[in-house]
Amino acid sequence: MTHRLANIEPVARALCARELQRHNPEDAVPSLVERYWRVTAALLEAGLIDEAGQHITYDYEQGQAAWIDWLSRQ
Repeated sequence: MTHRLANIEPVARALCARELQRHNPEDAVPSLVERYWRVTAALLEAGLIDEAGQHITYDYEQGQAAWIDWLSRQ
């Protein structure tokens, strides 16, 4: 059995795109997803958002720690 986040990139890209579509012109979304999907991936791996894109209550330090952890492994 594979881990539910084993292939996190497509999940993170889809969630990121969905969120960005709410607040940006449609033609801007692909480049924004390319820029920001890694942030979504870091939050997913840290359990700060779920696979439906729902944010779990967290503070700035937890978000920052998730990002630093993600960067250290890339």
